[in-house]
Amino acid sequence: MLNEEPEANSVAPPSTALQLHERPAVAKPKVEPPRPPSGKKKKTKPIDEEVAEHKPSRAEVSVDFILSSDRDEKLVKPYHECGNPKMYTPENLKKRAALKENNAVLDSISRFCRLFPVDEDGTIPKVVYLKTHAALCKILRPDVEDEEMRALGDEDWDKDTNGTGVLRPEQLVDILFNFVDIWAQTTDATEYMMLLDSLHGKIADPVS
Repeated sequence: MLNEEPEANSVAPPSTALQLHERPAVAKPKVEPPRPPSGKKKKTKPIDEEVAEHKPSRAEVSVDFILSSDRDEKLVKPYHECGNPKMYTPENLKKRAALKENNAVLDSISRFCRLFPVDEDGTIPKVVYLKTHAALCKILRPDVEDEEMRALGDEDWDKDTNGTGVLRPEQLVDILFNFVDIWAQTTDATEYMMLLDSLHGKIADPVS
């Protein structure tokens, strides 16, 4: 499902682990005599000031970038045409595989699956698949014309059903994980979860 490998365009450098070979000594806190109460109440900041001071996390920045309508205008070539070799190192491949067992990611996938109601025979109709596929395409690849969008939907349907034309709910976990795994910029579970939930919200409630 829209499974073309994008590049991590804004991946921050990995954090440096602190290797402490000896347990550090515990510093004793300086004890100061208690001060008498001043009678003045501590001032609290208004909520709007606290919101203004909020610093977005790396996952938030990444998801905002992926979903921004002018994303490709900031790049040399479209996001979906790029690729990031760093995401294919043994370490990152291991991290990506582990995310498939992450409870938060699985919960987001489960919520996303609600966009695919099953038919009477327990399978997901192609028309349902194509409807959600088109909605994703309009968000992630807004430059695509309707004719190409339909062609991409048919192509991904054949791939996701392995040419059988039958899609069962249990197959969606792998399909949706592979989808978010390709579009996410990092190996951060929070980014996977936020990207899925943001897309789910935009499709389930397009007005918001």
